Amino acid sequence: MTGYLLALFEYVGEATL
Repeated sequence: MTGYLLALFEYVGEATL
């Protein structure tokens, strides 16, 4: 579950950046 959250945050970070 943690890996999924980390991947999601990384995806959102790149999308907003």
